[in-house]
Amino acid sequence: MSPNKRGTKVAPHYQLTVGAGEETVVRMRLTNKMLSGEAFGVDFDQIFEDRIAEADEFYRELTPVKLGPQQELVSRQGYAGEEGMHCVWLLV
Repeated sequence: MSPNKRGTKVAPHYQLTVGAGEETVVRMRLTNKMLSGEAFGVDFDQIFEDRIAEADEFYRELTPVKLGPQQELVSRQGYAGEEGMHCVWLLV
């Protein structure tokens, strides 16, 4: 961290033990304001679900045929990789 405590990078470090078949959710909110009370608000889960639904709809429109769940996952990963490659090429 810079001496004046300003910058654009963060590196949180969490050590979690997650057993086989279990899952853990870590919520983070980056802000430059001091928060009082609940950092995520009562509508956080709904907003997150809405964004997931929007992403699902976006990828559904890109996929011309009906795929099974596993195939949909591979397709989405492929699109994400394709976009990542565009970013890499734009940055070079």
